[in-house]
Amino acid sequence: MLGREDAQGRAAGAERIRQAYDRSAEVAAVAACTVFEALLRGDDASRQGRWRFGLGMPDREGSAKPWAMTIGNRDMVVSMEELPRRLLEPNGMMPSNKELASACNQRLAQRMAYGASRAT
Repeated sequence: MLGREDAQGRAAGAERIRQAYDRSAEVAAVAACTVFEALLRGDDASRQGRWRFGLGMPDREGSAKPWAMTIGNRDMVVSMEELPRRLLEPNGMMPSNKELASACNQRLAQRMAYGASRAT
C-alpha cells in the first residue's frame, strides 16, 4: 500500500511531466512554424540546418514565449566567458581589427560611464 507521501510525490511527478511536455510542445510548434515560413520564403538560411530554440524569458505577466531562429553560416553562439579564448585561438574568430577595436572601445566606454555614475 502506498503511503500518503508516496501518492503525493507521484502526483507531483506526474504534474511535472505534464508541464514539461506542454512546454516542449510549445517550443516544437514555434520551431515548426519558423522553419515552415522560412522554407516558404525560400530563405537560404532554412537549408543550413543550424537553429536556436528557446523557452523564452518570462514577460511582465509571467508567461514565457518560446522562440526559434536560424544561425547564419558565419555566426557563432559563444558564452561571454568563452569569447576571449575564442578570439585568441589560432584560426578562430577573425573580425577585422577595426571592428574589434571599435567594439572593445564602445564597451569599455559604457563600463566606464556606468562605473562613474555609480561613484557619484
